[in-house]
Amino acid sequence: MAAPDIPTIYDFEGTFETLAKTFLESTLTPTVTVNTTFSQDNLDSPRIDLRFEVGEALDDTAAFSNVSGDTEEHVAYNAVLVAEVVTDNEFDTQETHRTLRAQVRDIFRRNGANWAVGSLPYHEFRHIRPTGATYMTEGNLQTTELRFDLTFNIKSDAFPS
Repeated sequence: MAAPDIPTIYDFEGTFETLAKTFLESTLTPTVTVNTTFSQDNLDSPRIDLRFEVGEALDDTAAFSNVSGDTEEHVAYNAVLVAEVVTDNEFDTQETHRTLRAQVRDIFRRNGANWAVGSLPYHEFRHIRPTGATYMTEGNLQTTELRFDLTFNIKSDAFPS
């Protein structure tokens, strides 16, 4: 399916953060606030803060005669999906933090079920791999940053004619 315009294709962060937010909101127990980059107006706890960091384009390129400018585009990318589990030990229990952390890992490990083709109209999900966690404490806030490496493609029919 062709995107309405080329900038829509390159909004990788918006696309993947929105999809990850959908997965988390529909599955997490207890229900928590899930924020994406630049939409962190609700800093209640417990919460999950998402960040999608696009890395280097891979060597995969494809020629698109209908794209103005260069006729060959990079179509595969590496990225890192960061999910920060944030709890406040004044209001939330240690068990809540541990449970949310485990659920996030579980939700993102289910490659086929969560990252389905129908959910990504202009991109093709290749893989996700957990790459570690970092734990931080600041005042009453407890944060675990979970990191996942992703690889994805722009679909061959995504560029508009």
